[in-house]
Order: sequence, then C-alpha cells, then structure tokens
Amino acid sequence: MVVLGGMGWLFLPAMYRASKAKVLLILIGGPVLFGFLMVGGDLESRRMDIYVQAKPYLFTSQNALSVFGEGLRIGWPIDSSWKIAGDEGNAAFDVPISGSKAKGRMIVVGTKTAGAWKIDDLYALKQGSSKRIEIQH
Repeated sequence: MVVLGGMGWLFLPAMYRASKAKVLLILIGGPVLFGFLMVGGDLESRRMDIYVQAKPYLFTSQNALSVFGEGLRIGWPIDSSWKIAGDEGNAAFDVPISGSKAKGRMIVVGTKTAGAWKIDDLYALKQGSSKRIEIQH
C-alpha cells in the first residue's frame, strides 16, 4: 500500500486516485451512515409508549434513588428490541442510567395487547452487579 501525505496523491495514476476516493468515501461515509442509523433507532425507541410509560416510575422509585442517587439521568444509546404487528406486540429496552452515586441500566419489558401497552417487568441493575433493583409500576 502506498501512503502519500499532503497533496502527493494527486500525482498518482488515475486508477489509484479512484481507489483512494473510494476508500475515503468508505472511511468517512460508513461511520456517518452508522451514526444516523444509531440515532434514528434510539429516537424511535424513546418515542415508544412503553418506554414513555416506564420513565416516570424510574424517577420516582425510592429503590432506584437510594442506589443511584439524586439527579438520575437517562443516557445514550438505548438498546431495544421489539416486534409489533398492528395492535399486538412485545418490546424490551436496556436503558443506560446514572445518578450522583452510581451508573447502571434500567430494564423494561412490555406487551402490547389490543393496542395498549402493559409493563411486564421493570427493574434496574447497578453497574458491576447482577442484583435486581425493583422499580414499582
């Protein structure tokens, strides 16, 4: 592989310049496209009714506040999976959270029946621990 600094690559034969342009497109375009896909998926997850329903329970949970501390915040990105067909479906979210004392994850699992979402499971995990922190819902 030939690496030329500055504008030296302009003096390469046309076939090498075309190759370099393709490489640059892949190196720059790939991460940009990946970023758009990640942000788009994350924003869609944050708009889902089941996630919107679960957030207030986290912020008012005495269990979560005692472990994570004040100033509880939701991070990025949300890891989610869902399968929805019309008025039926299910979803699961793994949401990064942090407070003044600790970091962790909020786990939300829900089912959609007849168009309405129901939270089936809602808990948090402190970073470095597998002990469930129940969030009342």
